[in-house]
Amino acid sequence: MPRCKATAPTTGKPCRKDALIGSELCYQHDPNTTPPKPPPKQPDFSWHEGFLTGLRKHANVRLASQSVGVGRRLVYDHREKYPDFAQAWDDAIEDGIDTLEAIAYKRAMESSDTLMIFLLKAKRYQPRVSIEHSGAIRFRREPQTLTEQNEVLREHGILGV
Repeated sequence: MPRCKATAPTTGKPCRKDALIGSELCYQHDPNTTPPKPPPKQPDFSWHEGFLTGLRKHANVRLASQSVGVGRRLVYDHREKYPDFAQAWDDAIEDGIDTLEAIAYKRAMESSDTLMIFLLKAKRYQPRVSIEHSGAIRFRREPQTLTEQNEVLREHGILGV
């Protein structure tokens, strides 16, 4: 195939690219052509399964992404772009938290009263009322009667006996 006849304007050196068929110039120097576009990159999903395994094990995005050698930005981009991956991510986090909860439960039963109290509060304690910083009182469900409302307020020490 013949070489391009163009020369570099600053150095005067000849172009080393192959000339286009039917032309003395390459695609870069022929004003009537545009350079060929590279094929679009196919996304790499090969790390997904390893990442999800790491997420199940650690319940931590940084550790899971490091375990497969990809950056956090790529991981979050894939989460945003691929709904199936986002769902699998959520499931893996839940699995990881379940594992941590089971370990904490075992430790609480064996040796830690503080951890046991923490777990019981996390599982069972649901206050019926909360007081916001502004002083507003919010009920988990609205009391049906004034008597019931006063009972809830007394129960939480907000209203005197």
